[in-house]
Order: sequence, then C-alpha cells, then structure tokens
Amino acid sequence: MPFFTEVVISIWAFCSILGYHVLRRAIGMKAAPEGDDEGKLETKAEREERIVSTVPLSMKSPIRRRSSLRNSKGPREEAMRITLDGLSPLTSEFYTPSNPLGFLLQAFKDVVKIGSGGLGDVFSGISREDGKKYAIKMHKKSIVERNVEKYKEAETFLSIPPHQNLLKFYGAWRDNGHVYIQTELCRMDLSVFSKQKLSGETLWTMFLELLAGLNHLHSNGWIHNDLKTENILISMDGRLRIGDIGLSTRFDEGMAVDGDGRYLAREVLTDKRTSMASDVFSLGIILLELATNIFLPENGSSWHQIRNGKIPERFFKGVAGELKGLILQMIHSNPDARPTCKELMEHPIIEEKRRGKTISLPSLAERPSGCSCFTPVRRTESESSPPRKTMRISTDSSTPTRSQGLRGNGIRMRPLDFCEGASSTPCSSSPSNHFSFRLLGFDDPDDTKTTTRRHKKRMS
Repeated sequence: MPFFTEVVISIWAFCSILGYHVLRRAIGMKAAPEGDDEGKLETKAEREERIVSTVPLSMKSPIRRRSSLRNSKGPREEAMRITLDGLSPLTSEFYTPSNPLGFLLQAFKDVVKIGSGGLGDVFSGISREDGKKYAIKMHKKSIVERNVEKYKEAETFLSIPPHQNLLKFYGAWRDNGHVYIQTELCRMDLSVFSKQKLSGETLWTMFLELLAGLNHLHSNGWIHNDLKTENILISMDGRLRIGDIGLSTRFDEGMAVDGDGRYLAREVLTDKRTSMASDVFSLGIILLELATNIFLPENGSSWHQIRNGKIPERFFKGVAGELKGLILQMIHSNPDARPTCKELMEHPIIEEKRRGKTISLPSLAERPSGCSCFTPVRRTESESSPPRKTMRISTDSSTPTRSQGLRGNGIRMRPLDFCEGASSTPCSSSPSNHFSFRLLGFDDPDDTKTTTRRHKKRMS
C-alpha cells in the first residue's frame, strides 16, 4: 500500500454563485476596463429593424471589377512551384510554359470566379490531372521580389501539419507575377450561420471543432491573428475548417495586424502585438455572436462595452450557463485571465462532450434551419430551373463573356457547385434568404431589388 496518494486538482472550479466553472488561476485577476462603455448593444434583428424603419435604402449597384487571368503585355514567365526550399519547376502534361493562358487555365477546366476579398480572388476549377474540383486563390498584388514575405501564405500552409479542422492545402505556385494557392473547395463560410441565434448541441459541436483546430495551431507554435466567421469554412462533409492563414505568425513573432475590428482584442490595438490569448478572444467573440445573435460593432462605446464584459443578461437567454461562462472568460479584458486552448480542452463539460460522442455536424452538412436550397438537388431534364447569372473564365483567346441579364444586377460570381441544379429562388426563411443572396454574388441581401421592394413596402 503506497504511503502517499497523488491528489489531482482540476484547473477548473465550479462556482455556485455564477453557475458555471471558472479557471482557478484566473480567480482574483482584475479586469482592465477602458473607454466609454455606455453604448447600446443590440441583436442583428433589432438593428435591421431599426435601420429599415429610419434609413432610406440606396439602389446603388456594387462596383464590379473583372479579374483577368490572361497574360499581360510582354513575355510570360514560367510557372514555378513554391516549396519551403525555394522555387522548383512546375511540370504537368497539361502545361506548356509558352502558352499565354498560364498554368491555371491549362491545368484546370471550368474555371469560375466564386469570391473576392481584399487580398485576392478565389476561383473554382476541375483539375485535369485527377478530375477533382478545387479552390484556387490568386493574390491580387503582384509579387515584389525584394519582399521577403512574398510567399508567406504558401510557406505558412506548408509549415503547419494538416488537421481535420484546418483548410486542406494542396499546393502553391507563382505564375506571371502572382501567387496562387490551391486548397479544397468548401460549401460556404460560417458567417451564414451568424445571421441567426444558434443553440443546443449545434453550438457545442461548432465550439469543439473550432477549439480543436485552434489548439492544433497553438500547439505547433502558430497564431492565426484573423479569426472571424468569414474565415471559417464549412467543408463538403460538414466539418468546420479554419482558413485564411495569410496573417498567421509564429507565437514569438506576435505583431500588429490589420485584422477585423469586430473580433480584435483591445490589447492588439493598444500594445500593437498579437498572442495566443488574442486568438482565444476572437474565438470567444465568434461564439458570442453565434450564441446570442449580437451585432458586433467595429468601434465606439458598444465596442468597449463588449470588451469590458458588460453584456446585458437578456442576450444570454436560452444559452447554457457553462457556455455563457466560457464565452465571458474567453473575452476577459485581461489577456492573462483568459484560458488557453489547452486549458479549454480540459474543461469538464468539453471533456465530457469529447468523450461522449463523435464530433459531427449533421446540421451543417445539410442546410441552415428552414432553408430548402442548401442540399444538392438533382433535377431531371424535364424539370425547369431559373436561368443562372454567371461569369465564366474562357480558355480561348476571346474576351470572357457575361450571360444574359448580368448587367445592372450586381452579380459578380457563380454559385458553388453544391447547389448545382438547385433552384436559385431563395426560400422564405431569413437564414436561407441570406444564404441564397450571398451565393448569387450580392455583398448583402439588402442590395437586391427584391429585398428593397420588401423594405419599401414596410416603410410605407
């Protein structure tokens, strides 16, 4: 019989007053409130109702810029594969360096622009090598040779070990002065689900998936620096993938980043440095948004109110006490008081849920609540479907054409193929309306004429 018995004390302690577990080491740590936090927080539905009733809607069409995949004037350089050891020749039976179309349009068919961001345009295409469909991101800015970080995103993908909750990376190359990143093609991003308040097991499952992905990054010494719903993708099998790692840095290289102000921790702006704690803060804000449907301000008194933890109790109506406690501790104003990813993995409820069942997202693999246009619908030839408004990238020498009815409607991209054959008419429920309009290429549902007419009717 041993003389001593090892007593393991959990890093989490249940507080009967608060009604949830708290991090032991953070007990007694003071918050760091700053700024005027007497703002008025509101849900997204409340804000939309207020704006619709007070602000006249504009009928302006979004500015559309055509991305060119064709060769600029002058000779085309040979495409080169990007590796951690430098550049190497990019070889393929489908690629001829002297062909002015470049590697993308030679090695892929049915190339279609599906998205655009501040740093690049995203295309989908079917590889002629294996017949599978991929997403290809083309950096907008031309390569500056003297810039030591010109291949940073590709090198980051190559440096981070694969994980089921990180976007799958397949390769990168440079061609004609631009960097191309090839990844898996996903269904949509998580911002679609942030249009409504989520609850129950769906929220917990999302949390577990995102936590697993972020913990993998941190365990390998990386900080994401730009976590937000738009950078979290939903794969074809319904899993959450953390993507857009272009701003990621090593943990010892924390630096000021141009992230999204809605999700940034206060110390990132004041100290001009990021950390693993600032990543945890951003994940907490994402959970807060999904659980409460709160509208996230980019600045002002309401921005400080959230970071000071002064969120009215009404926003947490229907939210499990333990989930509320985790959110509030993850967005604590003092970064030292926030739990790390490793500590979050040891939370009693998270441990129980990880042991209790296999992580799966059936609701994400199917459709948002109340939406009938999310799952693939295969139509027979006899069934009619509304005409699609698309922009295709042609592989011949002619100028890319736009299909009939494109001009003046704000269409900038083609719906992803998981909706191929499905009706482009949006459902009547709110989440699916947002989903349908976004896939059809509108920056916001309020940009469409249909929504404008509906809002005008309400105003009258």
